Amino acid sequence: MRAVGLLPALLLVLVLRQVASAAGDPGVTLTICNAGKVDVDAYLVRPGSTLTSHVAPTKCGVLEKVEGSAKPGTIGFGFTDTKGQWAGVRRTDVWPDSIDSVFESVKQTLTVKHGAASATIAGLVSYTSAGPACHQEVQYGPAEGPATTNGERIARAVRGSNTTVGPTVCSDATYSLTVIPYADSHELTFDTHCYPCESPEERAALENQSASDLFGPIANAPGRGGPIGQGLLNMTQSFMNQDMADRARRNEIAKGPYQMNWKDLASFFTSAFGVRGRPPLMANRYIILRGTISRVQVPNPGAQSPWVYAYFKDVTAMEKPVDGLPGDYSIIPYVGKEQAFGICSTDPSIFSEVFGANYGPAMLDKTVDMEGELNSGGCGTAAGIKVTLARQLKLVTPGMAMAKGQTWVPVLRQPQQPAAPAVSATPAPAPPTAPPAVMSPQEAARAAAARPVNRTPAQPAPASVAPARAPAAAPTPAAPAVSVRDPLINNVVSLLKAKTPELQIMLMLKRRNRTVNLTGADRGELEDAGASEKLIEAILHPASIGPEVTPEAAAAAARQNAPSQRGR
Repeated sequence: MRAVGLLPALLLVLVLRQVASAAGDPGVTLTICNAGKVDVDAYLVRPGSTLTSHVAPTKCGVLEKVEGSAKPGTIGFGFTDTKGQWAGVRRTDVWPDSIDSVFESVKQTLTVKHGAASATIAGLVSYTSAGPACHQEVQYGPAEGPATTNGERIARAVRGSNTTVGPTVCSDATYSLTVIPYADSHELTFDTHCYPCESPEERAALENQSASDLFGPIANAPGRGGPIGQGLLNMTQSFMNQDMADRARRNEIAKGPYQMNWKDLASFFTSAFGVRGRPPLMANRYIILRGTISRVQVPNPGAQSPWVYAYFKDVTAMEKPVDGLPGDYSIIPYVGKEQAFGICSTDPSIFSEVFGANYGPAMLDKTVDMEGELNSGGCGTAAGIKVTLARQLKLVTPGMAMAKGQTWVPVLRQPQQPAAPAVSATPAPAPPTAPPAVMSPQEAARAAAARPVNRTPAQPAPASVAPARAPAAAPTPAAPAVSVRDPLINNVVSLLKAKTPELQIMLMLKRRNRTVNLTGADRGELEDAGASEKLIEAILHPASIGPEVTPEAAAAAARQNAPSQRGR
């Protein structure tokens, strides 16, 4: 249930927001944003002191505001569940990669005050290295006219740019942590931005901005600022387009999961996923499904990745996807077989919490309601749901109604209407048969770039717990598509070749805030274009980019680079 937001970073509504200090020394503000539906109490605990803030849904609250750098501490949360019991968080979802580097996932125990009583809660997040945003100013001397002779150009190249290093300037910085508490299970998810906290006016402004609005001087410059300016505009607009797509996906998911049945599951899969080489067709692939467990695979003792797998009797009720759907029919060979669908998790405590310590045998023949995102090729089956929170799995008791969800209706592919033949007085001879269509290298590259990449970690072979008659094994689903190079790498190489200062590129990566995998060939090409190790690390892990990378510092680097560009 991980979710990533790009637009807050792109539009200067950053997780790290910088504002000028009105009085006193620049400092640090720590805010907690609540993207859930229940009030949450946040605690910042240090030896000898505890700070707390009560945050309502769709709001952000200040947990600490200090001058200078913040002292290290540990953050924990508590809230009231659906039974009216206040307690700390029992489990968290997967930690997002793109959360600011001042936050790290930890497992500690904290003692805090709730009302007049002391309570023990889980310490979930370490808060360290949070300081003001600082950069070194560059002071410029009198402007020089263009060099007219080779001798003058050489002299200026030897002398260097007409600048001097100025003082270090710092401004206030705000670090924000977004949480989603679940009252039904006392579990919690982290997010990269609090989209529900945006006002309608803020949301409208963000959704209507373009790269030209952010970089007006570049957009209005003759020739759009040359190759560097055009590259910045193109890259920024690409990031903004990605964020708009992510916002649209979030809006669809916010409508809730689809209530699914086994008969329509294969048709839903075919409607949700594009054929190989194409992205998914449905933004919201979350479903609610009820099924009876037929077999369980438990991890081997001491397994480094303790995967648990569960398979279902109900696959025999599946029907092949209906004809005329627009997506992927690769599930057909598995329909009715065990390998058609399964659930899995790397957290065995979820199953022991629901079924007891000896969960393997206890799960057999039990009926459960499952909720989660349907994955293609997930859990070693054609389709599957990865369980990361206990709230995704509910044991069905006699008379228990299934949770309500959206109604799903298959949408068939629109048939193409043949073109009407031209009217002619004399019958025309039949045209020769057209040769097969051949994709150009460019078209093939675009199709490959759109191919989804399966980043599921390797899953060890687990032990098996099964009833007397286990279903026969089915063929393993087709291997996932080969990883395709991220287009961001080409953009960075182009900017480096255009002599764009690394500070500007790193600012773009910081605003984009998404990790990129590099092959050895990718790294070599970046190094050949002049990328430093620091820039390569920023591409791999944008959270490693420090607070010194600011719009002011990037602008100063651009101004410093401008004279050398004019002299070329």
